[in-house]
Formats: sequence, C-alpha cells, structure tokens
Amino acid sequence: TPTANNFDGALAQAGLHCDNGVVSAISAVSGGVETTDISAYMGQGAYHTVEIVVTLSDVKFYIDGTLRATHTTRIPNYPMIAAIAVKNTNSIATVLTAHYVEVWVE
Repeated sequence: TPTANNFDGALAQAGLHCDNGVVSAISAVSGGVETTDISAYMGQGAYHTVEIVVTLSDVKFYIDGTLRATHTTRIPNYPMIAAIAVKNTNSIATVLTAHYVEVWVE
C-alpha cells in the first residue's frame, strides 16, 4: 500500500501508483494519502485511457471512460502535482508508460 514515504503526502498530488503490478489511484495532501486498488481495470500489456478529475469536493478516477474510484478525503488543492509513480520492491519488472499526458485547469 502506498504511503507518504513513496507518494509524498507533504505535497498536494493526484495520480497513479504502480507497485509490483498493483495499480492504485492516489490522492494525497499534507497529513495523509488515500488509495484505491484499480488493478482489476488495468490489464497488463493493454493500453488504457485514464482521466483524473479534481474538484473542491472529490477526486474521480476514470479508466477507459468509466468511473472506477472516487476519493472524498485527501483532496489536493493548488498548487498540485500530477504524478505517475512506479515502484519495484521485489525485483519484479514493473513498467508504466505514458504515451500522452494532458493537464488543464478549469
């Protein structure tokens, strides 16, 4: 499970974290990190579209156009870091590739 040690809870962040093949949706602010395992929706070797929407009341994570996780605590505020993190603690090959990234603020 991701913690403030490997997904910095001291910064406002929303993103994905991959640790030994387990993909988690992450939102973090000073004081803590909220995680949801979304591995069931992210098949290995397959391409997926991920959309992360941050509002004042929640963080929503869409995988291939379908809402898969909603965080209502640890909601990042601005300035915020959008992050994709990969960790490999058991010598298992973990690769996460982003082919296209777009970030905008409304």
